[in-house]
Amino acid sequence: VSKGFYEKNLNKMRAFYLSFPIRDAIRHELSWTLYRLLCRLDTEAKRNHYLQESIDANWNIGALQKQIKCLALLEPKLTKYHLINFSNSSNVN
Repeated sequence: VSKGFYEKNLNKMRAFYLSFPIRDAIRHELSWTLYRLLCRLDTEAKRNHYLQESIDANWNIGALQKQIKCLALLEPKLTKYHLINFSNSSNVN
């Protein structure tokens, strides 16, 4: 591996590509740090939701982390009562 391309960085780049394969879909409003956090989300619907919310609310990394953590705590209850659905593009049933 050449200088600057350590395995950890390559894994982050690969995760980014797999999460956002269409280059034209990349939003310039977001930083690499925010994209790295979005790549960790387990579904495309979640990534798209948080991507748009980050842009609309001008979230920094701390705000995005907080929102993801809050929803992670609430998600089991919300999905139980069908108030949120991240299995498709709609967030409200």
